[in-house]
Amino acid sequence: MRKERGFTLIELLVVIAIIAILAAILFPVFARAREKARQSSCLSNVKQLMLAVQCYSQDYDERLTPWKTAVNGVYWDVLIYPYVKNEQIFTCPSDNPPSNSYSSLPGRRSSYAMSHRNIQYATDSYGHSPLSDVTAPAEEVY
Repeated sequence: MRKERGFTLIELLVVIAIIAILAAILFPVFARAREKARQSSCLSNVKQLMLAVQCYSQDYDERLTPWKTAVNGVYWDVLIYPYVKNEQIFTCPSDNPPSNSYSSLPGRRSSYAMSHRNIQYATDSYGHSPLSDVTAPAEEVY
């Protein structure tokens, strides 16, 4: 009758060392892939927000969203929320916790903000200006 033989301590240590080396090589690769996926998600969020701004503009006589309304003090994110209907779009997955940009959404902060350069376009006596006021749209960052 043959006795079953187990692994020796050295064999187990060699296997553990090989697994540790492979893990050390693969963890940074997985971390970079995860960060690239988060960046892609952030870019997708910005695209969705800009599509919402365009929808808002179409519904409001080709006017940009104001940064903050003069009447009831809500910010731009609340104005475009009906077009996105998803609070997660306002937060970049890489931004944890979300930054301190202004938001009127209850208990939320937004990772994105309106460029202060464009506040000149986004505010007038009515609270928002027409798109025609933007003289060189390709050169502007909203």
